[in-house]
Amino acid sequence: AIFDTLAQRLGLSYEFIPVKDRAEYYALRAEGAADVVLDFAGDYYLAEEEGYKITVPYYRTNFARLSLTDFTGEVERLAMMERADAINELVTSRYPEEALTHYPNSADCVQAVLDGKADATILYSYMAEQYVQQDVRNRLASVVFGETSLSFAVGNNVPGGRYLLSLLDKGADSFTDAELDAIMSREVDAGKKDSDSLVAFLYRNPVYSVLGVFVILLLLFTLAMLVVRTRNQQSLKKKIAVATSELEAKTQELTRALQAADAANRAKTTFLNNMSHDIRTPMNAIIGYTALTTTHLDNKARAQDYLTKIAQASNHLLSLINDVLDMSRIESGKVTINERPENLAEILQSLRNIVQSDIHAKRLELFIDTVDVTDEEVYCDKLRLNQILLNLTSNAIKFTPAGGNVAIRVTQKPSRSPKRGLYEFQVSDTGIGMSPGFAQTVFDPFTREQTSTVSGIQGTGLGMAITKNIVDIMGGTITVDSEQGKGTTFTVNLELRLAGVHQEMDPIAELKGFRGLVVDDDMICCQSVSKMLRQIGLRAEWAPSGQEAIARTTEAVDLNDPFEVYIVDWSMPELSGIETVREIRKIVGADSPIILMSAYDWTDIEQEARQAGVTGFISKPLFASDLHQTLERSLGRPGEKLPAQEATLSADDSFAGKCILLAEDNELNREIAAELLKEAGFLIECAENGQQACDMVRQAGAGHYDLVLMDIQMPIMDGYAATRAIRSMEDPAVADLPIIAMTANAFEEDRERALEAGMNGHLAKPIDLDKMMALLRDMFHEES
Repeated sequence: AIFDTLAQRLGLSYEFIPVKDRAEYYALRAEGAADVVLDFAGDYYLAEEEGYKITVPYYRTNFARLSLTDFTGEVERLAMMERADAINELVTSRYPEEALTHYPNSADCVQAVLDGKADATILYSYMAEQYVQQDVRNRLASVVFGETSLSFAVGNNVPGGRYLLSLLDKGADSFTDAELDAIMSREVDAGKKDSDSLVAFLYRNPVYSVLGVFVILLLLFTLAMLVVRTRNQQSLKKKIAVATSELEAKTQELTRALQAADAANRAKTTFLNNMSHDIRTPMNAIIGYTALTTTHLDNKARAQDYLTKIAQASNHLLSLINDVLDMSRIESGKVTINERPENLAEILQSLRNIVQSDIHAKRLELFIDTVDVTDEEVYCDKLRLNQILLNLTSNAIKFTPAGGNVAIRVTQKPSRSPKRGLYEFQVSDTGIGMSPGFAQTVFDPFTREQTSTVSGIQGTGLGMAITKNIVDIMGGTITVDSEQGKGTTFTVNLELRLAGVHQEMDPIAELKGFRGLVVDDDMICCQSVSKMLRQIGLRAEWAPSGQEAIARTTEAVDLNDPFEVYIVDWSMPELSGIETVREIRKIVGADSPIILMSAYDWTDIEQEARQAGVTGFISKPLFASDLHQTLERSLGRPGEKLPAQEATLSADDSFAGKCILLAEDNELNREIAAELLKEAGFLIECAENGQQACDMVRQAGAGHYDLVLMDIQMPIMDGYAATRAIRSMEDPAVADLPIIAMTANAFEEDRERALEAGMNGHLAKPIDLDKMMALLRDMFHEES
């Protein structure tokens, strides 16, 4: 159906080769029997191996796990299609071979689930949705996860294949999400079987079924009463009237209950399905940087950088999951703000790393800069501030078409208190914008503008409501300015407590009095960076383009008053930053420092930039401290070292010889925790459940274990019961053994419950190394 639409749009004539099953399809594909293959998994390496080249993806879809509605355990038996490239790759990476049973097609896989021969099967989400709709008895349920894509493929030996590939590539890229969703919905609806039959209606609406039986029984009862009591017509009429009135009341009550239940189910289903879109943002970063890490293992510095970004994206994913679980708290106003000293530069750099993969995927331009930010260290809730900025940035990316711009600007404004700073965070885009009416309700829960322009864009309708709620709790304000077809700007104003006394930037003696040139097509960025250079001691000027920068450099050399420092933006129209540097080097030689600034990862262009004459790199958003350190390094001075952010895993003298009992039923979690603790110098013994932990503590006696790390949800005996059992042991030295909860039960009431059970501390999973090591040091320092 999608190719039909594309062919009509491009004026192509074609002939389909029918196949009877997937086996014949793959055989013909391997033989090169056709010029074009329609549903090729978006894997460039697989295509190359089979002798094809593929277009950009024309359709992105999710995977879905299909199982019986009452299935809640771990999947031990999985039905798997014999040939489906993307699904096979996903399944074989997650499940052992002995758990898999192969079937020739998706229908047989689903039947195996219905017959109880398999716990579940993995399909594409649109296939799973069709099977769920066909199942009139509501036995099947699907869970959406992951993402894959489908592309058109053209054989390498097809005459004129390069031009055909280019034509199909442009055609595939021309589809809008709304068009694809309309086609897919039509095809799914066409495959329904008896979904609107009376049987299906009764299965899906049991309340109406019961109500129908009740009505029939009541009518039979009424008829019997008429036959038996014909002489007492008046009394019978009254009873019928009363019964009818009660029946109508019950019917209305049941109808209202059914409508409420249906509305709740729809809201829940919409929320859970659409939340997958927001979760994919950090997941894209994790998957992308993981792939990059595996291809650059020989480059330790680059691999370390990618791993740092994976950790940042993982932390954001964790915060997003916490927000979903914390929804009731947000709505009831129970969310609290935990202020800690944080660095604004680190927060914005983390934000940039998380959204960078989405920016590249949609072919957008990202601009991040700062204006007059003199206080980088502030007290704030990093998680909540990051959530605000990421919600706004993700929306900007989502509603901006390819080729557009997304800009993030942070401005520090005068504050009424010297101990506080007023910060304006502005996120703007050149996207589709909003109507005036919707802009007034954009912060209401579950609201989305229902227009053809955005109907194909997924979203929960909760992002802006949550953002507004958090901004209010932080004592700030948020406003929106939008125009349809031109874009949207969100402005957040927050007054944050400063983490230290404001300090002016120390001048660099070697540069004092010399000229500096800032080159950027963004005038506000030029002015901001020029101001920073003046604080360092330079006579700063700026140029809005590479051509003007070259002209001013030539003029400065002719006047014997050259520029000593150049700060050049990488992404500029007409003449790029690297080309500008190359031309400037021809004029001034190799001595002057030239710093390249960019909002993107420059690792891919570093070698070319160095060859062009770049002496250093600096990331946007640009902060004064970053600029100061970068210039010092360019002059051969080491500059101040940034505080280490990674958790230390090296052995600690205070941990040497300390023995920890790790009670954890999950083998993978147990292995990870044990290895981390061994790296820190601990001796580790493990228990697989609470009962085993109690027995090991009792048998070891006093002095053997220095501490117990106790999981909560374990078989046989949970962590709370195990702790109480240890606390009740006769030997006081054993009963007082320090116990720390290490659990996925991460809410405040879970921490309080752990303390009530007799535990000495609480660590939430996934484990934060910094927090774990700090807590362990505190515990052992208290003992000493």
